[in-house]
Amino acid sequence: MKSKGTLLGIRRITVCRNILSKRNYYGNYNPKFTLTGKWLWECGFKGGDKLRVSVYHKKIVIEIEIPREEFYKDK
Repeated sequence: MKSKGTLLGIRRITVCRNILSKRNYYGNYNPKFTLTGKWLWECGFKGGDKLRVSVYHKKIVIEIEIPREEFYKDK
């Protein structure tokens, strides 16, 4: 059993550009990145989990706020 707060690995990703308008390309985009892979499941994330995203300057923390089982339990 993995305890909360144990570092399971370090992933490196690239921030891409999400183009807003093809007319005026320069500077007309939002940054974007996608997280996907078996490693998310291995560290405890499941489809349907409700997440909390805490945003800091140059830092983002993603945590499970409500597990899928708990969210759908009463529905």
